[in-house]
Amino acid sequence: MTTKQISAYWIGGLACAALLLYSILYYWAIPFSASLTVPQKWKRLPLRENRFLVHGYLGPPASSGQRIDTWQLGMKGHTHTLKMFYSKDSTAIAYTIHYQYSNIFISRNYLLDSNDIR
Repeated sequence: MTTKQISAYWIGGLACAALLLYSILYYWAIPFSASLTVPQKWKRLPLRENRFLVHGYLGPPASSGQRIDTWQLGMKGHTHTLKMFYSKDSTAIAYTIHYQYSNIFISRNYLLDSNDIR
């Protein structure tokens, strides 16, 4: 083997290792660490309760619609978002928790948790 062939193998091996590391970070490490940093109150959400009680438990929402409230927590590029959905009689029926990760290379929205009353 010549030194050019050895260099090509090293460069190919390093590229494969970088791709593997990127895949591990993107598909496993980021969502796993995001699920660990979800606020404790968001892990025990009061479904089947009225909107007034939900606001008392979670505080005022960042945005509010007729049948949906949204809370956000975090810095730019690392944001947790909780969406609480309500029925016509203002009873909490479902929620979703998303994590938005973005930097100069990638941007992705991860669904961390969701639940509803059945």
